[in-house]
Amino acid sequence: MTFSEEIIESVNALPPVPVAMTRMARALSDPETDVREIVKIIQYEPGLTASILKMANSAYFGSMQAIGSIRLAVARLGLEQIFRLVVVSSVNATLQRPLSGYDLPPGELWRHSVAAALATQYLAEEIGLKNVEMAFTAALLHDIGKLVIGNYLDVDFLAIEKVACEKGASFEEAEREVLGADHAQIGAAVLGKWNLPTQIVAGVRWHHNPDTAGADSPMIDLVHVADAMCLSMGIGPGRDGLFYRPSEAAMSRCGLSRKTLESVISHTLGAMDDFAELFSLPKGEVCHGV
Repeated sequence: MTFSEEIIESVNALPPVPVAMTRMARALSDPETDVREIVKIIQYEPGLTASILKMANSAYFGSMQAIGSIRLAVARLGLEQIFRLVVVSSVNATLQRPLSGYDLPPGELWRHSVAAALATQYLAEEIGLKNVEMAFTAALLHDIGKLVIGNYLDVDFLAIEKVACEKGASFEEAEREVLGADHAQIGAAVLGKWNLPTQIVAGVRWHHNPDTAGADSPMIDLVHVADAMCLSMGIGPGRDGLFYRPSEAAMSRCGLSRKTLESVISHTLGAMDDFAELFSLPKGEVCHGV
């Protein structure tokens, strides 16, 4: 078996994404979706229902009166917020895993992924992007390929680092030379098998290379910019993220200024503390440069 075939096998071996997440992603991409459909998707998954109700009644959302049903939770929080809680809850345990090959301790990939998702959400709101939920999800899952490489493949990370150092290549370029594919390509393959919307798959596939995506997609640009912002703040840089900077072309396409990025950073840092508390996770330290 070649290594590329081993990668495909590992993708097949991954557990399927929770059905509720896929169904909600597709439902929210349809403008004709009725709120009752969203309620039905959630209410038949007991674990998810419990998580949503717990969060809906938390201090994070300023609950004054106890909520006892998904219908009331949706009414109070709105479809967009419910969807974000669903997708974060769906992949929470998966993103908590340590990734020693990327020098990411337990919980650090979760912090980086959630920070990138929140930053993408704020950036999307700044430029008036439609389908903010899709952008949030793409950013949350943008590094899912690292989980495949780190947990499902027998990878010599020293070989990847050697290529990066000797050739002055980026970490993903070194991944492609050693493995035949980088974590963005592998992550996109995973999400394709999970039948997530193509916009989300594209956001993951091109999050390091928006300028070569071959499509005019603000979502791809925003996920890329948010990822680079969070790495520059020291949120989950690991071995491969210390020198990333957002593409100037991507920022220009979206009409983003440095002042906008500074504002988004401020909002993201505040929201990260709230999310960590919401999911009962330790808060991490960050730096503030971009």
